[in-house]
Amino acid sequence: MYEFLYPLMQGYDSVALRADVELGGTDQTFNLLMGRTLQKEAGQEPQVALTLPLLEGLDGVQKMSKSLGNYIGVYESGREMFGKTMSLPDELMIRYFELVTKVPVAEIRRPEAGLHEGTTHPRDLKMRLAREIVGIYHGEEEAERAQTEFIRMFQ
Repeated sequence: MYEFLYPLMQGYDSVALRADVELGGTDQTFNLLMGRTLQKEAGQEPQVALTLPLLEGLDGVQKMSKSLGNYIGVYESGREMFGKTMSLPDELMIRYFELVTKVPVAEIRRPEAGLHEGTTHPRDLKMRLAREIVGIYHGEEEAERAQTEFIRMFQ
């Protein structure tokens, strides 16, 4: 019953709000489309549904989720963010660069090729990723401090 009611209620929210755009993860596509269907039935212009890819969490398998404990919180300290980023599986680094940072895609492709060719060390690229993420939320100075602390503690 839950699997029937949840999309129906989320779709009705779109009707009640007279939503023109709704944003969600790819796992919400059916629910977003339900909103369009119900809006049509209610005589409203159907909303635009925008979906974004899901980001795998620190475990590298399940989607990032606070309830699963596999997340990097935006309100965490720079030190905590840096450490969690460094714990990511190497296979996720490029995906995180693409979905989480402001680094241009063309700039990501060079180190990605280096990883495949063996000319880029995964640790070095992950350090850059951690600095980028911490820099977004805490600034460059904090990113530098977090990196220095990480190196002092673990290298």
